[in-house]
Amino acid sequence: MLALVCVLGSLASLRTSRSWSQDGAEVVPILALLGIMVEALRWRPDIGSAPTRPVSPAVAVAIVGLAVVAVVGVEAIPAVGPLAIGPIISLSLVGTYLAVWGHRRQSLLRAMSVLSLLTWQPAAEFVHRTVRSTLEQPSSLLYRRLAQIPLLEVSDEPWRLFSAELHRGSLVVIASIVLGFGVNRWRLSWRTMIDLVATVTGALTIHHIVILRAPIDQFAPTEMTQLITNPTLEVAIAVLAVLGLGALRSARSAGDGADHGGQPSTILADRDPVIFEPGVATSSPLLTMALLSMLIPLVLMALVGEALR
Repeated sequence: MLALVCVLGSLASLRTSRSWSQDGAEVVPILALLGIMVEALRWRPDIGSAPTRPVSPAVAVAIVGLAVVAVVGVEAIPAVGPLAIGPIISLSLVGTYLAVWGHRRQSLLRAMSVLSLLTWQPAAEFVHRTVRSTLEQPSSLLYRRLAQIPLLEVSDEPWRLFSAELHRGSLVVIASIVLGFGVNRWRLSWRTMIDLVATVTGALTIHHIVILRAPIDQFAPTEMTQLITNPTLEVAIAVLAVLGLGALRSARSAGDGADHGGQPSTILADRDPVIFEPGVATSSPLLTMALLSMLIPLVLMALVGEALR
């Protein structure tokens, strides 16, 4: 069900991304929804055994009320249209989560809520702009170090370096971090930071090598050149880096004889007896339908898009 919400949210974001900057910021919400989908599928709670606290009517009324306010704002103020899609996606995700799983796996609900903030247009643009500006010096330095490798043959055509520096790989960094947290469970430790930095650095290095090897400075770029400079390539490189990190962490865990993946503990002692009491129903059918009704504005956004603006 959450996968359906992520797909609908991606469609809604794409339909209203025309006014965004054409520098990759419109891809950030798609990355966030992809990370949420991966995390929900990988770390979903077990309905049969995981304890929960029932969803209260106040929670359902609050979520639906916020959704109504967002939709009314879209119809009343045309300029609010693109800005309201992010909040509607967030509310749809939270409502669907509570309707399907209730208050199970609080860490997953928190992580999903935080990642959903990247679907908000101002947040996505701010994150992309910040990462891109931060990468200006490190990316240039990495390009110049790679240009010294004879195999890349940049010394004979030094102007290729200046063309390549325009492609900093900001989406590679964002996608590596978002998907990395979706695939793996993290603990605040030095090993976690080293793994994350190594993953981002490796993905960024691969991206820069591909850019240096490609004839991106041609006046009439070929289809291959357009594919190489497309945001899809940056996301694909990040996916490969994250998969490599996951394989490395699995091998390390098997070698150490311990689970460093950060699986949630099953020990229920010294925890809230209400939240972790087994055998409690998630919610009544009426509350479940109320929470799932949050999908209605998102479906309309995904299907008609511009008509709601």
